[in-house]
Amino acid sequence: MAENILLPAGAHFDDERRNFIRNLVTSDLQAVPGSGKTTVLLAKLLILDKRMPFENGKGLVVISHTNIAVDEIKNRLKRHCTKIFNYPNFIGTIQSFVDEFLAIPYYVRMYGHKPIRIDNEIYDEKASRFALPLGTRNWLDRQHNGDEIKRELRFTENDELVKGLFGRPDDFPVGNATPTYANLRSMKSNLFSRGYLHFDDAYYLAKKYLREFPQIVTLLKNRFKFVFVDEMQDMEAHQFELLERVFYSDNNQPIYQRIGDVNQSIYSGSGRGAVDWVARENSLTIRGSHRLSPQVANIVRPFGVHTDTEIVGHFNSVLPPHLLVFDANRQDSVLPTFGRLVRQYQDDETLPSRFTHPIKAIAWVAKPAEGGNLFFATLLSTIQQRIESW
Repeated sequence: MAENILLPAGAHFDDERRNFIRNLVTSDLQAVPGSGKTTVLLAKLLILDKRMPFENGKGLVVISHTNIAVDEIKNRLKRHCTKIFNYPNFIGTIQSFVDEFLAIPYYVRMYGHKPIRIDNEIYDEKASRFALPLGTRNWLDRQHNGDEIKRELRFTENDELVKGLFGRPDDFPVGNATPTYANLRSMKSNLFSRGYLHFDDAYYLAKKYLREFPQIVTLLKNRFKFVFVDEMQDMEAHQFELLERVFYSDNNQPIYQRIGDVNQSIYSGSGRGAVDWVARENSLTIRGSHRLSPQVANIVRPFGVHTDTEIVGHFNSVLPPHLLVFDANRQDSVLPTFGRLVRQYQDDETLPSRFTHPIKAIAWVAKPAEGGNLFFATLLSTIQQRIESW
């Protein structure tokens, strides 16, 4: 049934994908780019929907990093599933999960009402416009990043001021015994009590809630029989730690499966907020990629952060891969060169001249330690499959 709904006519899941769909124990799935890992998760959800209700009225939770991923799940399954989108189940982003089950309940307990908004843009606007005493305004004006300090005020779990979610109390730019510190703390508390919260503040509230009421962990574990976290590699440290604390803290845990690819992390394994996700011992793998041809798979494999991950290209492409090498002062010539290659293959009809969507170049720009810009141009042999997936 799941194959008929999710796959093209006559297509079937291979053994790697069937192994994950059948797997109903705590484990991880490492899946290469273009493997269709979201599709195999959808197949598992379709099957579990037919098995509900679970014992003791338990449900399942599906957590992803972005609303786009959540919308894909809902759009592809809504017509076929009658139970997983209703109570006691939850399908949403990590932020919405934290807000709904931890941050907002604790906020209501503190202040007797719900926050007005948990939203970065609104919070930043309120923080920037907040009127502070003259001495504190003068101090901020003398800093090269005074407005940034106001916007990035955060509380630690011990209610100390820090700059940014991953800041340290010892690194705060003013001493905690000064009037300026007291005024900044008063500002943060005022915004809190009025109900204007940054997304980061939700994790502060969540940690406080779990510390003061540890029985919340038991309640969540008793509600959910299955926990699926998609795009696990994109979770930041505070998100990763919270999920482990709630769902993997002792033997009384739900079936907890983390799905992703360590080589596709948007945080590049650096910085205080990055997580170098290490798969559990009994992890499964999907090595086959429907996005990469065998030639391209062989080229890109050594460039992964974890080069031991095997990639098997299944995409049948007649276009040869192209690697564009250039100096930093020639970066403006990359896109025109890419365009000439596209036109060349369209002229000889190797590449269709018209697509439903326009051809695009996808790139990542970064600064290496030694300086200069690094530009990774899209390999032309993968472009048709990428366009069809848009």
